[in-house]
Amino acid sequence: MNVLKYRILTGLYCVLILTLSSISFQTTLISKWDKVIHFSEYAILGALLLASVEQRSVKIVLLIVAIGSIFAGIDEMWQSMIPTRISSIYDWLADTGGLLIGATVTSLLFRLKNIEN
Repeated sequence: MNVLKYRILTGLYCVLILTLSSISFQTTLISKWDKVIHFSEYAILGALLLASVEQRSVKIVLLIVAIGSIFAGIDEMWQSMIPTRISSIYDWLADTGGLLIGATVTSLLFRLKNIEN
């Protein structure tokens, strides 16, 4: 898949994250898995963001984590305005950790793919 398609997919995924953050629901249903969900959701975003750029250096990974972390903070602020939703620094930390792991693993996979070719 080319970079443009990944960029479109990344934009749609960001819309999905904000849409899911807008849903008011019983937090007791997922509280046990809350941090795993946050981590996974943002690991996918980190992978998509990395696939959306042409250069995949350590600097780019760190930039993706920084920008994604800002987006995660905005998402947490957004959630604080939704009835029954709670904003948490720990959710933001799980989001940021997911971004770091998702972008790093994807970067390593791209490097392995380039070595094999």
